[in-house]
This record gives sequence, structure tokens and C-alpha cells, in this order.
Amino acid sequence: MRPNDTGFMGPSASSARQCPICDKEFGLETAYKRHVSYCRRAQAKRKGRPVSCAACSASKIKCSFTKPRCARCESRGIECVYNEAARKIAPGRAQQQLTTALPAEEEDPQTSSPDPANSLVLASGIASESPDITIFDADNSVLDLADVDLELAGLQLDLQKPDVGEWFNLAMSHNMSPTVQHVLSGPQNQLGPLRYSLHQVCHTVELAFDIMSCFPQMMLRNQTLPPFMHIPSYSAFMPERISTCRGIAQVFETRTDETASFLWRTVDAEVTRIESELSRMDIYSVQHAIQCVLIYSVMLKIDYEPAMVSRGLRLVQTYWNLTVRCLELTSQLEFFSTEKTNPSPTWEDWIVAETRRRIIAFWFIMRQVMASRLQVACGIHEHFDHLPLISPKSLWEARTREEWEIERAFHAKGNPISTYGELARAKLAPDNPANRQRLKYWEAGTDKLGTLVNLSITLL
Repeated sequence: MRPNDTGFMGPSASSARQCPICDKEFGLETAYKRHVSYCRRAQAKRKGRPVSCAACSASKIKCSFTKPRCARCESRGIECVYNEAARKIAPGRAQQQLTTALPAEEEDPQTSSPDPANSLVLASGIASESPDITIFDADNSVLDLADVDLELAGLQLDLQKPDVGEWFNLAMSHNMSPTVQHVLSGPQNQLGPLRYSLHQVCHTVELAFDIMSCFPQMMLRNQTLPPFMHIPSYSAFMPERISTCRGIAQVFETRTDETASFLWRTVDAEVTRIESELSRMDIYSVQHAIQCVLIYSVMLKIDYEPAMVSRGLRLVQTYWNLTVRCLELTSQLEFFSTEKTNPSPTWEDWIVAETRRRIIAFWFIMRQVMASRLQVACGIHEHFDHLPLISPKSLWEARTREEWEIERAFHAKGNPISTYGELARAKLAPDNPANRQRLKYWEAGTDKLGTLVNLSITLL
């Protein structure tokens, strides 16, 4: 019998058939036809979730989705515009459409080959099979969860409840001075959008928020100060401004409805005093004031009410004014330097430098948590990749110069991770022997602030 008499056709005699919708390939015609019929029916049924109009989305208000005008826009008499959701492109067709859209002569060699610096966008292991969302949109880097049904695995969140996000969002868009904008703002980082499980984002953010919420309680004793305050320095002598903050924290922890107004009047008075003394502060006074403002900001996040918008804006502005004052007293290179690139000559100098690094870390974490938890814009600092990491707990809590020198020498031998970028890249490749050893050393020395740093890395 000849081969063709069996009805068998080899690979050379039959071409693979490709679904025009999802690009899946089939060898048999019957399977191909059956799949195309199914794929067309399935595509017609995939409606996706409705998209809010532009006005409701910007205001973080639930939209009624009625067309041509939603109920809110109709009642307010404003223009109602629906932005069509971007159509998802099949993975196999994305490169084809990109090639068609860009002429060959305009191809950028930097974008046509993988860049190790941008390898963070390849963290596919973070995504899961759960419904996912894009944390940082490529256009405006705003987390928009206003229209997402957050009833997932028993998790229910009321995103319509007024929260601290209102004042934090206003703070991000507030017209700060040009000096502040130049120092603390800047273009978004070039890491690109990552996709995360919705459940993972909510769990990570709530865990970070719970840790931060205990900081006012930690202010009550010298032995349990927040991790951006140097306990040994304050054991023998407590600065007057820190003592005032401790007194306010005591009132905060025992507050009632009747004493709440007194509490916040006291905070306002202390912030006014900080602002009036700003120009006369030395580097130590600036750091003490920043530490207090961070504690007051955490208190505000816990007790937030819509009427506190202006108070939140003022705290953010005061923090940035203090940061500018700190930059005036130090160089920008020194401000963002690691201990490896700019070692401190004495223990006292190291305490100042490490306090600065821990303040920067906590402010970075606060912005990360607020952006993810409260649906507000988060401008990642342009120097994110080079932001200095904090030192181990044993080095930070050394009580004498001799103990600090011993811990410092031991720490230097371990080839420690010194920047956020190094930590993020190491976490993307934990199976690498060198990364595994450095990550073990990092995790072994972390305190509460180090735990928050780890959580913030997962939100990048």
C-alpha cells in the first residue's frame, strides 16, 4: 500500500492553521473549525467590567455607567465622557502589531533588546491566577480601584468611605515651591507597569498599614521608639521636641470623642512652632522635627476625617520644607548617599546619616502604601534605584561606640545590599547563589522598618 492510500499526510503536506482571534495553532482542520466557533462565541460574551466616566473616575466616585450621561454628571450638569477600555491584544499578535505600527528605519535599538536595568518588569512570579490589576499605569501612574469589586476570597473593602487619600491626593498635586518640586519630585521611574493579584495588593498594603499604625504607641517608652528614632541617643537625654511629641502620643493613645479636638489643636500648635523655628534649626533639630511630623502624619492616617484635608496638606508641606532645610545643611550627594559610598568618620556622624536614611525610607514607604491603599497618585522618586537602604538592627541599636565599631566591621564583611535597586533585583532572582546569600544577610538583620521596606518592594 502506498503512503497516500492510508489517508496519512506528513507535516510537509499540511500547513498549521492559526485562530484569527487568539493565534492558537491547530494541525487538524476539524479541531481548528471547532475552536474558531467556540472562540467567536466566547469573545462575544466577554463584556468585561464597565468603565467609569472621566468625571467619576477623577473624583473616585461610584459611577452609574448610564449613557450618554451617568446619574452624577446629569445631576451636576457637567460633561460626561466615557473613555473606552483598551482592547486586550493576543500575546502572539502584540509583536506583529508593534512591528506594523513602527517603520523599520525608526526602530530604537534600546527598546528592541532587553535592558538589564529594566528587568524588574519581568517579575512574572508575582502575578497569580487571581483577578489582577495594574498598579502603575504607564500614562499617569495612578492606582484606580474605584470601580473594582473588592469581594475576593472573603475580602470586602468599602472604597467609597472617605479616607486620608483625599488630603494625600491633594498634597501630591499641591503647588509646592519650585525648590521642593526640583528636589523631591521628578519624572516617574522607568520600571514599567507590573500586574499584581488584587488579593496580594490588599493584603500587603493592610499589613504595612498595621505596622505603621503602632508607631504612636511605640513613642510612649524609650525602649520601644519607632525604628527611625535612635534609641541609645534618647536614653540619656530626650530632646524637648521629641518629649513634646511623646506627650501628644500619650494623649492620642488615650483619646476620646471629647478630647479629640484638644489633641489636634495641640498638634496644630506644635506644627506652627516647627514652622516658625525652621530657619534657625541645625541638622539635629531638623531631624527631630521631621520625626515628629512623621508621627503626627501616622496619627492623622489613623484618625482621618474629611474635615482634616487642610491639616494633612499642612503636614506634607511642613515635611517638605524640613527636607529642603536639611538639604541646605548637607549636600544632595550626601543626602542620598549610602554608607558604602560615603562612610561616616565617627559614630555621631553615622547616627545622623542613618537617621536620614531611615526617614527617607519611611517616607517612601508611606507614599507607596497610600498610593496602593487609597487610590492616589504616587510619584516614585527619580532616584529610586539608588535610594540608600537602612542598616541592620544590631548596628542601629548599638549602645556604645565600641559596640558600634564591632558591628560595623562585621556588617562590612557581609557584602550587604546597600540600595533599593539592589534589593529589588536580588528579590527577582533569589535562586542566584550570590543573591541568596545577600538576601539571607539582609533578612537576618531587619527590624520593623526593614519589614516595611520588604513590603514596599513588592508594591513597585
